[in-house]
Amino acid sequence: MVSLVSVALVGCLPVSKSTRNHDTFVRAFDVETGRSPGEVRVELASAPDRIVLSAESVVTCTRERKKLVKRTRETERTTNHGLHGVVYVLGALAAVTGGALIYDAETSATAEDRRFQVGSEVETGRLVGITTAAAGGLLLLVGITSSVAAMDSEKSLGDVEEPMPGSRTLAECDREPAPNTEIALLMAGAPGQLPPIIALGRTDAGGKLDVAWSDVLAKAPPGARAEGEIVIGSIDALRGDVAIGKQLKGLGRVSGPVIDVEAAWASAVATGTAEAYLAFHVRFPTSSHAAEALDRARAAKARIALAQLDEALVANKLDLAGEALVTLRANGDPATIATAQARLDTARRISQTANAREKLPKLLAALEAAADPVAAFTEAKIMLEAVREVDAAEAARAQVQLDGIRKKVVARLIREGDEAFKRRDFAAGGKQFDAATSITLDVAAVARARTAALATSTKLALSEGRKHVRAKRYEEAIAIADVLLVQAPGNKVVIDERTRWVTARDRVSVAAEAQAAREAAKADAQAAREAAKADAQAAREAAKADKEAAKAGGQESARAAREQQLAAAAERKAREQAERDALQATAAQRLEAQRQQEAAAKAAREAAVQQKIDERRLREEAAKAERDAAQEARRVAIEEKRLAAEAAAAQRRADYVAKKQNAEQERLAKEAEKAYKRAEQEAKRAEDARQRAEELRRKAENARAGIPSGPLPAVGSGIADAPQPPRGGRPTKPDVSGIPPAAPMPLPTMPTSASDIAEARVHFQQGVALYGTGDYAAALVEFEASYRMNRQPFVLKNIGLAQKGLFRYSEAIATFEKYLSSSTKLTPPDPGQTQQLIIDMKALLADVTLTVTPDGAQVSVDGRVVGLTPLPNVLQLATGTHSVEASAEGYEPAKRDIMVSAGVPLTLEMALKRIPTTGKVRITSPIARATVSIDGKPVGTVPIELELESGGHRLEVSAPNHKPHSTELVILVGQEREIGVPLARVVVAKKPWYMNKYVWAGAAAVVVGGVIIGATAGGGTEAPIDGTLGGGSSGVP
Repeated sequence: MVSLVSVALVGCLPVSKSTRNHDTFVRAFDVETGRSPGEVRVELASAPDRIVLSAESVVTCTRERKKLVKRTRETERTTNHGLHGVVYVLGALAAVTGGALIYDAETSATAEDRRFQVGSEVETGRLVGITTAAAGGLLLLVGITSSVAAMDSEKSLGDVEEPMPGSRTLAECDREPAPNTEIALLMAGAPGQLPPIIALGRTDAGGKLDVAWSDVLAKAPPGARAEGEIVIGSIDALRGDVAIGKQLKGLGRVSGPVIDVEAAWASAVATGTAEAYLAFHVRFPTSSHAAEALDRARAAKARIALAQLDEALVANKLDLAGEALVTLRANGDPATIATAQARLDTARRISQTANAREKLPKLLAALEAAADPVAAFTEAKIMLEAVREVDAAEAARAQVQLDGIRKKVVARLIREGDEAFKRRDFAAGGKQFDAATSITLDVAAVARARTAALATSTKLALSEGRKHVRAKRYEEAIAIADVLLVQAPGNKVVIDERTRWVTARDRVSVAAEAQAAREAAKADAQAAREAAKADAQAAREAAKADKEAAKAGGQESARAAREQQLAAAAERKAREQAERDALQATAAQRLEAQRQQEAAAKAAREAAVQQKIDERRLREEAAKAERDAAQEARRVAIEEKRLAAEAAAAQRRADYVAKKQNAEQERLAKEAEKAYKRAEQEAKRAEDARQRAEELRRKAENARAGIPSGPLPAVGSGIADAPQPPRGGRPTKPDVSGIPPAAPMPLPTMPTSASDIAEARVHFQQGVALYGTGDYAAALVEFEASYRMNRQPFVLKNIGLAQKGLFRYSEAIATFEKYLSSSTKLTPPDPGQTQQLIIDMKALLADVTLTVTPDGAQVSVDGRVVGLTPLPNVLQLATGTHSVEASAEGYEPAKRDIMVSAGVPLTLEMALKRIPTTGKVRITSPIARATVSIDGKPVGTVPIELELESGGHRLEVSAPNHKPHSTELVILVGQEREIGVPLARVVVAKKPWYMNKYVWAGAAAVVVGGVIIGATAGGGTEAPIDGTLGGGSSGVP
């Protein structure tokens, strides 16, 4: 049976096995690898007077086409199916046969009753049946197991990427801006010379470069033409290549405007700025206008510095005023520099005085509780001197208050020093008395208080020392005396007390030693008495022993015992004597050691006292040196104060002279005002007479014509207009001779008080004076103030002249037009001159169309806000260089310098760069084409590069047959990072054995076999015997 089972098992195993992969195409896609920057290309933009270009780097990469397939591994097994069937049949037959034998043995009473005569006994048949049934079941189990092992299997390997043959190519993938790229211009050189190379600069973060031709030509050699080839590289490397004859690769040819010397000079004069004149001087250093350009540049710088100085003084920014004065010293004339220096010095003195007057009351209020009174009083004295220069009465009141506070502070310091001395804290007390000495005006009083405090503290300390002496605490008392001697080395009372205390201590020490000796002698006597008693007791015992020995047995024995006892007693005496000697020697040594220790301690105390005395002497010498230095410093301060007082007196004298001069000027001005008023009255009377004559003439004419007469219209008068400048030239100086009568002007549009008219006249006169000095900015401020006070139309013309002097032509044109429209009664040649000024200034303007991205950006030209984009009108700018700035919320501000030529329209585009609020992240995974989701939204498959807003995000990566991965992702502004996401494969469980069809087929065969066996066995069963058992019968009939 075992052999049969083995043969069946071996035969049912698989004969062979084959494996193959099955791919299912999903999709194809392109992959870019090996990105590398390539050559730099330059694109030129058209601009008449600028070189505008953008540099881009060509990015090359390897492009390859791949396919995505779903791969499955299939395993096929080959086995002997016929043998499988034989095993199942044999197993079923054996199971059925065994079942039949078992049933036959169970239902048969004797061996002869069995249907199957197997074996000689019933039990033998039963065992054979069981064995046969077990063999059948084993064969069925072998068949089922081999069927399961011979099954074909299939396993999924997931998604696989495979390259497609022949699809790899090298291509241009992208273009990126080339920031920080050095750009140069290769210009044409003279015959026989190397061509000049001019560095244009480096590109910005966006790969852009914008350079004005004027800046390029300023670096070029004289006579160079505004044209050349754009090249890339450092200036040193390019010049080296040109020197060795290497041919440079040009990326584009540019050319600028052709400018001759006279045209350039005319442009510089029209611009009128220091930068324009300096650029002309650098560009044409050998021309006839070079020296004049340098002079005009210095004059323009001086004018700007003077305006900055005035603005800084008005705003009380003395540091900015000092910087402006430095610029003025480098470019202005001596008279202007001296005047500006005097104005700055006066402003500084006024500022210092104002600060002192503001801070002095606060300092005096906090002076009494100041932590460092010496420093506080020093600062208060400095501020008091500053106040005294401008207000002696206020300084006197502050001085009285300061003296009162000084007395309180000195009293407090003396009190605190006295309390510290009483606590024997001489360091803190000395510090307080030193501070009081530095502050007080009565040094002798503080010295007396210090001496008294020291005497009081000495008396209290000596009293405490005496208490210690009475309590026999000599060391503490001596320590107190030592501390006092440090403060007062020559104090005879302290020295005497200390001597007495040391003597008392020594006397007590000697008495203690004598007492110790007496105690030792007493102990020795007591020991001798005890020894004598012991000897007597021993003698008595020896006598007793002799008696007993005599009684016991003889004279000789008694004598021997007595001698022995005597020897023992002598030995004991010798030992006790030796012990007494040792005790005496020990006591003597102890006393000697104690005397030596006390002598050493005394020497140490004396040395410490001497050291403290020396330290005290050194401190006093140092304090004396400090006091001498302080006195010297006070002497120097007093000398400086005297010199300052003399300087202040000189300044006051100068101020007095200046006040006299101002008073004289005011008197003259008042007389001129009176004369002006008289002239005005005379003119008014003449005008009234003329009007009356005209009225009489009209009445006469009307009377002749028969027309009735009516009331005359009212007319007004105002401030006179300034003289008009010649056409095309510099604005002339307004009239400074006063306010002559003018043609009748309409009344102001709003009621004006007499005080406003007077203040308007003052502003007008100040503006005229400033205009005469060339300070157009200050003059414009004064004219505008006069116009706000009293809206007289002729003031508008002076405002326009000041704006023209500042080269603000657009504003000047608008002001002149307003003047012409609001002044209805202008007399020639004023209207014609004003119109000519407008025509001349319009000829110097150019239309500038400005486009800024994004909309809503604020635009400023030369520091003045012109509006928000998109601008409603075209900008009209004067000839020259202007600075255009644009800013918007969330964007980086941008600034461009433009060169405007008269009558040449210019278009300017500015794109603001958004302030970065995002970061970049690259997400990869070993599982190809895994899906990526950010914050729950799918964004693509790996590998993927994303630009996300800064902050927290939810990252999810998923793929078929893999567990999804979810994590929190934090992005920082400007951050670039790479994240690799691993995905775990989902394990596919193998089918359990009860899911196999072959297992259920074998089980079905077993069940069928059992049913067949039961049916076969049931067919041969006999019916039971009918009847009853008889009484007393013992068997079956």
